[in-house]
Amino acid sequence: MAAQQTAVRASSSFNTLPLLLLAALATATPAVAESTLQVAGELNLSLAHYRGHQEAGGLHTQTRLDSYGSRLTLRGTEALGGSLKASFTLASSLGPDDGRGRFCSRDCWVALSGDFGMLKLGRLLPIYDDVSVPWYFIETPGTHNPLALWANCGGGAGLESGCLDNYLPGSLRYDTPRVSGWSASASASRVEDVPEPGRAAKVYTLGGDYRDAGWYMGYAAQIQDDARGAGLRDTGFTVSLLYKGPLTLGLGYEHLRYKMAGGETLRRDYLGLLLARYTGPHATWFNLGRAGSGHGDAARGATVNAVSQLPRSGAWMWSVGQHYKISPTVKLYGFYTEIRNEPHGAYALDAASAKWLGRGRRLSTWALGYIVRF
Repeated sequence: MAAQQTAVRASSSFNTLPLLLLAALATATPAVAESTLQVAGELNLSLAHYRGHQEAGGLHTQTRLDSYGSRLTLRGTEALGGSLKASFTLASSLGPDDGRGRFCSRDCWVALSGDFGMLKLGRLLPIYDDVSVPWYFIETPGTHNPLALWANCGGGAGLESGCLDNYLPGSLRYDTPRVSGWSASASASRVEDVPEPGRAAKVYTLGGDYRDAGWYMGYAAQIQDDARGAGLRDTGFTVSLLYKGPLTLGLGYEHLRYKMAGGETLRRDYLGLLLARYTGPHATWFNLGRAGSGHGDAARGATVNAVSQLPRSGAWMWSVGQHYKISPTVKLYGFYTEIRNEPHGAYALDAASAKWLGRGRRLSTWALGYIVRF
């Protein structure tokens, strides 16, 4: 699933590491230095139909061409001797639907790795995003993504609006080696000009995961300071469990906590479920998510993006779909997604639908598309 993106300027706080990487590459002798360069990408196009109710009443429908997850990626690796390697990833978004794209709008980092683990610097996702693997596992981008509810990123929200799943520039991330299936991760990010010019948001994430014999378990905690404003703190904790077998089962839980200007807190819980049945390279899947109503000691009506301190302000979201691989690089897919907001709920699929969707409304979409990988 593509995480929400925030248009911000990267901090220069960690700009010394690229120089260290270049120095390491320069000192590598031809006898031990081996380099590789890979070019890969994905084009994803779908015809989607949206249907929902507006704030003032009436039904809104829209049919459009969508492109989610389309990207071009450059990867390079340089062996420096022993287990030490230098590497980089440059991933840019592509817009086959409208011809638009952004350089380095996705993962864009340099790294050093070895027996000690891996150290990354640049624009990247923290482990908080990785732990949502039970919902990414179907590997078909689109508006069925539970990010509309999970992490409070619906409606195109970014870091400055309380979303906890963002590509973060100015990031330093460390991942330990995997031992008996377990690995841990820590990252720190400084994102300039959020939420206003001259101010920086700080994001700290700690977590770990286990991967072995079809099992995945993950947990992560994240703190976002000054992202919505000076002195405000957003925190999230998420855990997930996945088993891939004849029937793939994924479960997830998340707790969000927002500190408001007066010191009060606004909280929200989320539960998610994924069921998928694989037949060779093909899959049929069902996804269910439940965002609870906002609670805590914040004033009635206090709101952070779609989370509100109001009774019955939660939502249900469910999707059913299928993807069919017709070759190793080409996949066809179709899905249906629906969000059912409670009377005071205002969760939306994306930025476009958020503009016309009213509180307490039902929103649905179906999509038919194809993916070409290269």
